[in-house]
Amino acid sequence: MGTKTTKRKNKRIEKMRFDRWKPPKMVHGIFTRWKWIPYYPQNIQIGKNVDIGVFCFLQGKNGIIIEEDVQIGSHCSIYSEDTERGISGKIIIKKGIKIGAHSVILPKKNEDHVIDKNIKAGSVVY
Repeated sequence: MGTKTTKRKNKRIEKMRFDRWKPPKMVHGIFTRWKWIPYYPQNIQIGKNVDIGVFCFLQGKNGIIIEEDVQIGSHCSIYSEDTERGISGKIIIKKGIKIGAHSVILPKKNEDHVIDKNIKAGSVVY
C-alpha cells in the first residue's frame, strides 16, 4: 500500500471511530464508562471527538476546558489546583492537541494554563 492510500484509510477509520461520539456522563469521583475519573465534573467542558485514555484523572475544581479533537493518553492527570505549590487556575487544552501517556498538567500561577502544543509521554507541564 502506498503512503497516500494508507493516510486515506487512517482518516476513514478515525472518522468511523467518532461517528456516534457522545459527551461522557461524569459523576464526581466515579469512573466513567471508559475508566477515567473526573473530580468537579460541573467545571469540566469536553469538546466533540475527544478521546481520554483509561485511568486518567481530571481535577476540575477551577475549570478544565478540552476543545474538540483532543487525544489524551492513558494514565494522565490534569489538575486545576496544585496544593503543593498553592496554585490554582483554569486549564485550557486547545483543539487537536495530543497528550502522551503518563503526563501531568498543573496550573500556572495567576493565569489560565493554555496547552497549545502537543505533550510527549511522561511529561510534567506547569
